[in-house]
Amino acid sequence: MTGKSHAASVTKAGSYEVSQSGVWDKDILCGKCDGKLGGYEQYAHRIAQAIRQTGSDTSWKTKVIADTDNIKILRFCAGILYKYSLTTKANGQITLGRYQDVLRSFIFDQNSDVPPEIDAFVVRPLKHDDDGDVFAYRAPSPDRKFGVNLYRMMMGGLIFFVQLDQRPISGIPQEMLIKNRADGLPFVTGDAASFEEFTIPRGMTQTNERLSAYLDRIS
Repeated sequence: MTGKSHAASVTKAGSYEVSQSGVWDKDILCGKCDGKLGGYEQYAHRIAQAIRQTGSDTSWKTKVIADTDNIKILRFCAGILYKYSLTTKANGQITLGRYQDVLRSFIFDQNSDVPPEIDAFVVRPLKHDDDGDVFAYRAPSPDRKFGVNLYRMMMGGLIFFVQLDQRPISGIPQEMLIKNRADGLPFVTGDAASFEEFTIPRGMTQTNERLSAYLDRIS
């Protein structure tokens, strides 16, 4: 699961295709709105690069990237969730309920405060020490492992766990939540084998000979 970054998708004919940019849904946002979200995504991309370059030495360490705009990172997370709530089921649509309106106001109103229900924490999974690779991207999916409504997504080599719930997260130190950290963006490194973002595709390659052969061919 090393080599060049790519995503593999299954066609109706059962073959596998390379995708460098994922699925593009041109019908969910106007150009102006998409451009605003694109700015947040570019900023998150730069922060993810910095984490991969300086914060990927060993697993199970808590680190901080200094001088970050964590509200912009939260707007990035909110924007990804919002876009996936607008797309089709075939493209991975998620259901946000009343939070769809909450996220829309937070994303597009620059003067709005962060809603009390929204926060996030970040994990950098490592396949080995000094791992600087991006081994997977994952669209948002619901998660309730920490006693609240969360969505998890993997982008830029980071897993973002995004809280959409007024209840406090259990089992996570409060200093790992990014909203109120003034000194930078906190994140924790972890063994990739502890996260489904790694174990699910690894299991697919072990049980699906055609997919495994395809990934070997393009790596």
